[in-house]
Amino acid sequence: MKIEIKQNVALSDLSAYGTGGPALFLGEAHDWASMLGLREFADMQDLPFEIIGQGSNTLFPDYGFEGLVIVNRMNHVQFQDNSIEVESGVNVLQLILAAGENNLGGLSALAATPGTINDALNQEGPALEAWIGDLMHDATILSEKTNAPTVVSPDYFKYRRRKKEKDIILSVKLRLEEMPKQIVRTELSAMLSRRALGEPTNIPGGHFFENPEGFPSAKWLIESSGCNGLQIGGAMVSEKNPSYIVNTGKASTEDVMKLSKKVHQIVKQKYKVNLQPIANIVS
Repeated sequence: MKIEIKQNVALSDLSAYGTGGPALFLGEAHDWASMLGLREFADMQDLPFEIIGQGSNTLFPDYGFEGLVIVNRMNHVQFQDNSIEVESGVNVLQLILAAGENNLGGLSALAATPGTINDALNQEGPALEAWIGDLMHDATILSEKTNAPTVVSPDYFKYRRRKKEKDIILSVKLRLEEMPKQIVRTELSAMLSRRALGEPTNIPGGHFFENPEGFPSAKWLIESSGCNGLQIGGAMVSEKNPSYIVNTGKASTEDVMKLSKKVHQIVKQKYKVNLQPIANIVS
């Protein structure tokens, strides 16, 4: 099996924020064997690795990433009765449409989830209206400690988030419900219309902050703190939905980070709460 590995690839082209310097190495994984091969390459070179799908909510440093970036291109989907097994590189919106064509529903609430299945699972938490893990029967991972696929239960993801595991998500099996494709399309259209009304058109991929407990939302906290339109460099708090930080055209990762810290400080000063980023900030 031959895997192409490129050098000095601009990460700004791969991040939805449009920021970040070059990756020392970059490779694409189209199946679990190539994913394993790329991880082994990083191990042999004693380098860190980072997996991205569509770069949704991923921030790379302006100086780049001194390691291996793995682009997840695993996109196989298999239907069986009322369940579906989907690889982690599949786009969430495309999955909803494919399920609908097979008269399966229950996924429309995930239309607001940016990026791929892997992105959606990594954004588990209170920032999302719906979490894909709630529909999960099981998942298949490539454990940090083994070189073969392993099946895990949905509870694994709570542990994974808490322990910051570097296991690799390969695929998930979801439980869906029978639903005529026309109804799926109607639900999806309504969800996308609602999203368009409440979100900026130049979104980087998702909410930047998690919703803290005890408050309506991060959006409410930021808005009521007067941070709408706050700008540092080319990064700006969206005026349409302040839970997003947008690139106005020439933002750097440093701009985004400085702005997020400024918002954090203002909200903490007014409400005594620490906003936590849900964005994947690569160091």
